[in-house]
Amino acid sequence: MLQTLLTGIGELRQIPKVLTLIWNATRYRAVLWLGLLLLQGLIPVAIVHLVRHVVDSLTAGGAGELVISSALLGPVLALGGVMILGELLRDALSWTRTQQTELVGDHIKGLIHNKALDINVGVLDTVEFQNRLHRACSEAGQRPLAMLENLGALIQHSVTLLGMAALLIPYGYWLPFALIAGSMPVLYVILTNTARHHEWWRETTTDRRWVRYFDTALIDRSFAEEVRQFQLGDFFRDSYATLRRRLRDERMRLAGKELIMKLMAGLSGLALSGAVLLWMIWRVTRGFATLGDLTLFYQIFTRGQGLMKNLLGSVGEIVGNLFYVRDLFDFLQLEPSIEEPERSAPVPLSVRDGIRFENVSFRYPESDRLILQNLDLYIPANQITAIVGSNGSGKSTIFKLICRLYDVDEGSIKIDGIDLREFKLNELTHLVTVLFQWPVRYQATAQANIAYGDISRPKNDVALYRAAEAAEAHKIITALPQGYETLLGKGYGDGVELSGGQWQRLALARAYFRESPILLLDEPTSFMDSWAEINWLKRLRSMLKDRTLVIITHRLTTAMAADRIYLLEQGKVVESGTHQELAAAGGRYAHSWWSQVEQPGTMETKQDVVLAGYSLEKGRREKGE
Repeated sequence: MLQTLLTGIGELRQIPKVLTLIWNATRYRAVLWLGLLLLQGLIPVAIVHLVRHVVDSLTAGGAGELVISSALLGPVLALGGVMILGELLRDALSWTRTQQTELVGDHIKGLIHNKALDINVGVLDTVEFQNRLHRACSEAGQRPLAMLENLGALIQHSVTLLGMAALLIPYGYWLPFALIAGSMPVLYVILTNTARHHEWWRETTTDRRWVRYFDTALIDRSFAEEVRQFQLGDFFRDSYATLRRRLRDERMRLAGKELIMKLMAGLSGLALSGAVLLWMIWRVTRGFATLGDLTLFYQIFTRGQGLMKNLLGSVGEIVGNLFYVRDLFDFLQLEPSIEEPERSAPVPLSVRDGIRFENVSFRYPESDRLILQNLDLYIPANQITAIVGSNGSGKSTIFKLICRLYDVDEGSIKIDGIDLREFKLNELTHLVTVLFQWPVRYQATAQANIAYGDISRPKNDVALYRAAEAAEAHKIITALPQGYETLLGKGYGDGVELSGGQWQRLALARAYFRESPILLLDEPTSFMDSWAEINWLKRLRSMLKDRTLVIITHRLTTAMAADRIYLLEQGKVVESGTHQELAAAGGRYAHSWWSQVEQPGTMETKQDVVLAGYSLEKGRREKGE
């Protein structure tokens, strides 16, 4: 128990950080909130002071006589004015809190988005990061504002009044019912506003889901590689902010209507309180109650309509909120594991020599298994290189290391003799473009799905259509209901769902559209049928031009189109050469190849592939080579 108390007290050191965060989000609204809070806190003091003047005015005649004179009018009017001011302050505070809720929530989301985009993929893979991200998004985001409310309660209400109804009964059994009746308008407003807010909530369901989608695109692991490689972070962040701004404005207009209703309800309750107070004054003037009764009655009845907060309960809530706030600050203090170079080397506009892996070893975060072991690999410039091998042999890891989504544990990767770690990360993304093994299926139009490859280009750029043609996607897109403007995916609205192969062709077009000197394709034909694969292979050379192309594939019919093939096993190169050389060598590659072509009904397909650009002598199979 004592340790828990000490831990909670220790969390109070987070309060300055929370106040700084709130200030950065709300600025002058925080000053306005504090000013309104202090003014409302002074209202009870002013009321007590004015009640004393009323009492003094009533007894101005001395000798215990009650005197109603013009001197009584001033204090009574002032008392009424202060009570009206209290209602106005209460509603103004409610309005300010609504603004703070929206602004602080968006500010914290922005901080989380920025941090998630700054963190490299290697950190995203760790369990610690995922735990921190979950805690920051699930609870910590709303806790700073909740803590602010708790602090306000401490400032405004240091003492809670209990037993209002019981104390009122001696003055009349009907008074507690009058107190309840005075709250009925407020109850009506609460019920009405709740129904109205729920209606708005239902009507904006799709928009809020879009907000969640943009949010997911910025922080979810499945989007991480493409968002970083194609530099889509700012685009999705701006899309999120635009939609959130519209929803926030709608929410604020709704809050404005609620403000008016609350004001009307407050004034009606105030009118009832005033009537009851006049009744009590009448009793005092007739000798049925003392001035002390009047003072006590006034204090109980008016303050019974206010907030009833407990000091220790507020402190407990503050400490509890600080536990969650600490998770947010811990998340925001995470640092990326990949560092930018102090002095960067210029990124080449084109690749002249190639890419070299020199004695590279690598393991993924929180894993003891080496994926690559002392790997030496040369990818020549302006040629097609294929990398084949069994699952888990390290093929896709090679691509991730070239993109510098991870850093190698040992060795180096060089482009034209320059270590990747000497390039700025943002500049490296322009040098390399990727079709990842599991590309993202963006819930957007067909045009946008391709344009995300390079969002700096105009959407109507002719290169977009050339990329679609090269990827065999143009005919698919033009057959859609609205062509390139067709929304893809069934998640939002009347979108069109594509097959796996069709999605893959759009992702391939997205990679082509970037037109980087280095093009990395991971299983580009995995979803293609044999006819589509043949057509794609036929166009591969004409599409390549002066680009260095690397293909990861399980299909040897795709690999045979390469100038050089590497066979990987357990993170090492075990065979390399052209397709003809490897097929004739009698090794693992040859065994896999001849096993495929000797299957009944497959030779026709292989001969079609030959027509795509690489001749295999028919006599090789007959000679057993």
